[in-house]
Amino acid sequence: MNKYLILYLIIINIIEFIIMGLDKLLAIKHKYRISEFTLLFLSAIGGSIGAIVGMFFFHHKTKKLKFRILFPLFLTLHMKCLSYNVSVLSFFADSDKVVPKVTKFCNSLGTIILVALPLATSTIAS
Repeated sequence: MNKYLILYLIIINIIEFIIMGLDKLLAIKHKYRISEFTLLFLSAIGGSIGAIVGMFFFHHKTKKLKFRILFPLFLTLHMKCLSYNVSVLSFFADSDKVVPKVTKFCNSLGTIILVALPLATSTIAS
């Protein structure tokens, strides 16, 4: 996988995690907040892991159905895209052993998230 893509994903997820914490702090202090659009946009462009971790670490946006559905959905889509990206790269590279394992892992993780999402949302709601 491209080292710049990995670096991008690390940075965007750290930024999303920090933004989630900052928004929670601002909410506690009743200050001007970060828009929901910004939180969702950062998640959509690659920060879905940081958003999910931040949501549960800071206990922020856990009651909003929009975030409980979209953050895992974005993560699932990112995993599918990475899986596809790796599959396309395998066409050009001689990596018959590594690529199927990464593809299988990404697909499995996406399936686990989609199966666990209803359980997580019902647990959070109660």
